[in-house]
Amino acid sequence: MPKQLAKIQQFTIPLTSWSVGVHGPVSSGNLPTSLNGYEIDLQNDATWPVGDPANPKTVCQFIIEASVDAGQTWSPDAQFNFGDQGWVTKEGGVITPTNTAVCEVSLPSDQVTTRRVRVTLNVLIACRLGAVVSSF
Repeated sequence: MPKQLAKIQQFTIPLTSWSVGVHGPVSSGNLPTSLNGYEIDLQNDATWPVGDPANPKTVCQFIIEASVDAGQTWSPDAQFNFGDQGWVTKEGGVITPTNTAVCEVSLPSDQVTTRRVRVTLNVLIACRLGAVVSSF
């Protein structure tokens, strides 16, 4: 059985109205060597844009990059796209009126003393979105 890693909440971004455009990037400092990864628990509300199911559109993109050289260079780590439809569970059920999505990302295991991450939110349709960021 795999070992369960303790999850530690790092910070919260309250449910916020985001205008169309690129927000960020926001960079971390060097991450503690004990971190294996991070989890982002995103939440929207009943105002989430809902479009035509036959012509779905992307509302926002959550772009994460990683650095193993203290921010001198960056490489893609993860990207999550959220569309103008109700968010669904793994079982396919739509979650309403508020939706949550947990995104889990492992950190690079090399150069553990100089690892950093940076995040950019690209909003294509104005929306409300919040997040809780935790490490493990």
